[in-house]
Amino acid sequence: MYCKLGQIYFDKRNDVFKGLFYLNKSVELNRYNLPEVFYWLGMCYLYIGEYERAKNNFLRTIELGLDGLGIEQFSWCLTLQRKHKEALIFLDTICKLEDHERIFYREYWYHILMQGDYILAEKYYQKFRDKGYELQPQWKVMLAEMYFQTGREKEAQMILEKTLSFFENHL
Repeated sequence: MYCKLGQIYFDKRNDVFKGLFYLNKSVELNRYNLPEVFYWLGMCYLYIGEYERAKNNFLRTIELGLDGLGIEQFSWCLTLQRKHKEALIFLDTICKLEDHERIFYREYWYHILMQGDYILAEKYYQKFRDKGYELQPQWKVMLAEMYFQTGREKEAQMILEKTLSFFENHL
């Protein structure tokens, strides 16, 4: 009950501190917490810029079995801290232990891209595509950047125009 209240206050009411109160209450009162409690705690801490606390909660989320979301958000914390090399090491380690190739290839592509190695990033993007995965629209801007930086301005422009059209039609 406290977990759901915390989630509602954070996610729907935009009251991160009330969300933290209820989520911490859930941890305090329950001996067996679900991974969702730690996921939402991580999201609250991420929102207020407490990255170490956020990462600790996302690691707990992963330990308790909500792997995909925990991995993505842990990686996002490292992104916000501009710790791309650390993110690559984390992804190498965690994704080899579990079957998370979609997350691995997309996140790996992103962190290499953010370091400016567009050629290597494209190799990981191609592996992502070869496995049958497709980028969600919000990631397409980064794909366009990769194409632009590797001299394919027309492809970049086409991706940006399609993405813009998608968002205009879905807002």
